[in-house]
Amino acid sequence: MLLVTIILFPLTFLYIFIRACQEERKMNEEEKRIRKEWDKEHPIPRIPGYRQL
Repeated sequence: MLLVTIILFPLTFLYIFIRACQEERKMNEEEKRIRKEWDKEHPIPRIPGYRQL
């Protein structure tokens, strides 16, 4: 029983951590796509004499 606990407990946390990382990556890709669409629809106005960021 102790052996099962020692093996299963860390594996559960590892699985949860990996799933969270995958979810975060998916959210980041979605955010990049939305930001790219927003930039197309709302371009930054160019001001003469100022450097663009």
